[in-house]
Amino acid sequence: MCRGRGPLEHAVRVRDGKDAAPLIIECKVSYEELPPAHLVEYRFADDAAKSGGGAEWRLSMVCLEYLLAFRAGKFADWEKRLLQPTCKAEFRRMMGIGPVYNVFDHHMFPSPGNEKDSFEVADDHGKKVILPRPVAALRIWSTEKQQYEEVDPTLDGAPAPAERDVYWATMCEKLQDTFPEEMEELGLTK
Repeated sequence: MCRGRGPLEHAVRVRDGKDAAPLIIECKVSYEELPPAHLVEYRFADDAAKSGGGAEWRLSMVCLEYLLAFRAGKFADWEKRLLQPTCKAEFRRMMGIGPVYNVFDHHMFPSPGNEKDSFEVADDHGKKVILPRPVAALRIWSTEKQQYEEVDPTLDGAPAPAERDVYWATMCEKLQDTFPEEMEELGLTK
């Protein structure tokens, strides 16, 4: 359950000065209906550039407790997708995105409609493949402190910042051995 964060703080929506109703949003993992204060907020790395410096926060579709559990296996999932892509297009786009060390999920952290195409490709059979788009920052509202608290977006199992360059160089060597033609096409040969 997503209710382990202290007292509930509810929001009420009033339309046209009448018909007050609680503002409730469904967590995409637990399927619980929750007030917005119990869902994590997120932003992408490029949000600040697009908004003229003031990065826009978006309301996710997941509560903190389920986000923390979800974050546990995603780095291994990302590595597997990179090492065993469904098609060349997915591999090329994932290499274009580069290493993913922060949490991602298109259901929990949807891209705005005008940006979705940048994170989708068609595989060799015409099926849509959605690429990882990692978040840059996470936060959640503390009803007890009446302020936002930062949430670490780093995937469990991801290398520490000081180890990332070595990790990525080693991964690229593996990929060179496994996908030599694709790596050459991308200009990433040894």
